[in-house]
Amino acid sequence: MPEIAIFFTFVIAMFVQTSAGFGSALIAMPLLIGLVGARTAAPLFAISFVCIAVVIAYRYRHDLQFKNFWRLQIAGLIAIPIGVNIISQWDEHITLFVYGLFV
Repeated sequence: MPEIAIFFTFVIAMFVQTSAGFGSALIAMPLLIGLVGARTAAPLFAISFVCIAVVIAYRYRHDLQFKNFWRLQIAGLIAIPIGVNIISQWDEHITLFVYGLFV
């Protein structure tokens, strides 16, 4: 049963992402945290989003501005390992509190 809820969480989050161009994490993360916990939700969303982002980028490859694209990729390569390290080392209650402050 949680698999169906996770699936529909991603469907709704990716609908928002493709419609608005942003916001999938704002939809998916609170719901995923409630379903599987913070330590599992973050990598689950990251892996799923990368797969979907590749499909979206391929679809709109002619409209990409690579000058801006590479800046975002470099920032992501720096920030993602920091975020994963914080999530893996902090207590889940602290992680949820900090996440709640930002959302």
